[in-house]
Amino acid sequence: MDLNYKISIITPVLNCERYIRQAIESVLSQNYPYFEHIVVDGISTDYTVNIVKEYDHLVWVSEKDAGPADAANKGFKMATGDLICHLPADDFFEPEAFKAVAGAFKRYPDCKWVSGYAKIIDTDGNEIRKFVTWYKNLLLKHHSFRLLLTECYINGQTVFFKKELLNEFGYFDLQLPTEYDLWLKFAFKYDMRLIRKNLASFRMHKGAITSSFFQSQEKIALQASKKHGRNYPFTMLLRTFNHYKIIFIYSLLNRFL
Repeated sequence: MDLNYKISIITPVLNCERYIRQAIESVLSQNYPYFEHIVVDGISTDYTVNIVKEYDHLVWVSEKDAGPADAANKGFKMATGDLICHLPADDFFEPEAFKAVAGAFKRYPDCKWVSGYAKIIDTDGNEIRKFVTWYKNLLLKHHSFRLLLTECYINGQTVFFKKELLNEFGYFDLQLPTEYDLWLKFAFKYDMRLIRKNLASFRMHKGAITSSFFQSQEKIALQASKKHGRNYPFTMLLRTFNHYKIIFIYSLLNRFL
């Protein structure tokens, strides 16, 4: 099988010296020849940039930005690959992820985007919240646009999409800075192919946006769902219920686990 898709990995970063090396190494260890890794730093004040400078293969910039979504958009514009993935600096890819992704696009040439499974890990890399992972994977297996409207069960680190979708749908909306908004745009028009394999690990820690600012992130996600779900009133009732369910559950998880 000729896995000749070039993959562009976009990593926004700000003060992530503890984890960024693992993210970079996880790309290098993929045993996949056609890739580029673009790091967009928001002028870190820790050792992050020094670590980035150690890797000659990286394409990187360090300049002020308006947050992670803005940094990701800069990376998207720099990308030259056929496929694009957004990998936060505190997460990493699992082995053979790129080959699984390229193989899926090879098998389904009309496919525009894919997603897969992701483990949730703690600061030390230990898997946690396995029941949350099980729940997300269950929803992924039954993915549809209307189901995605009810809650975001897609892990962004596992989404690989054809670059042409950025030309069609645009970049991250800085007024609605969430990947979920972009996935909903994709899902409304194109079927998502599921890769039933762990493609990445998603880290929960106090500095992570999804951990420390989950309530504000969920409010943004609800706004995104409302924008795309105007014609699905009953689905949106369920979305509103899930909004409060998610906030309640994650409040408990952050307190006790």
